[in-house]
Amino acid sequence: MLAGDNCNEDLDGCADHPCIIGTNCTDMTPDEQVAQNRAFVCSDCPDGYTKDAEICVDIDECKLNYNCTESEQCSNTQGSYECVCKKGYRLDTTSKTCLDVDECNEKTADCQQKCTNTGGTYTCSCFEGYIMNTTAGLCIQDSSLEAQCKNASLEDCQTSCRFKDNSSTAVECFCLNGYAVDSENHKLCNGNGINVYCFGRTNLHNVTVLVTEGQI
Repeated sequence: MLAGDNCNEDLDGCADHPCIIGTNCTDMTPDEQVAQNRAFVCSDCPDGYTKDAEICVDIDECKLNYNCTESEQCSNTQGSYECVCKKGYRLDTTSKTCLDVDECNEKTADCQQKCTNTGGTYTCSCFEGYIMNTTAGLCIQDSSLEAQCKNASLEDCQTSCRFKDNSSTAVECFCLNGYAVDSENHKLCNGNGINVYCFGRTNLHNVTVLVTEGQI
């Protein structure tokens, strides 16, 4: 900025901080001031910011539909954005992509009987002979299966009784996800080497775990 009676005094054009917050001020030389009729130049807002009145404000790139994949969601950050994995997906460090989590295979789903993995989530269903109570998320044994289990003397299965695969008459005991039928006593269930005694055979809801001495 030129001052003095003969405009021979050069002052700092940026001394009064004329530029908006977030930008840089550059003082111009006397020759530049004369040629451009201004004493300073303000820089543009940094990448990811835009001018709003007297400040630079962050641009929310997520509202501008930046390209994250179907398995990702956009997360706005200061001056930028990032794509993060949606719930039900996990970042693969090798491919740097979000891969579906198979909750059924990893035994993290809360299904009682049958689990079907889908993109980002899973669905639960019941074995034949059971009816899904969608409100409680429970599989309820119907009367015809209950009668066949009694006829086969399997009404005292540790967990419950079901039809064998591809059969509408033959029945067997089964265990909850994460447990296996005991190899010697097919009415019992084993989990991690411990016999787990489960009660509540028709609704499979209230579960009591008893560990006897020597089983841990």
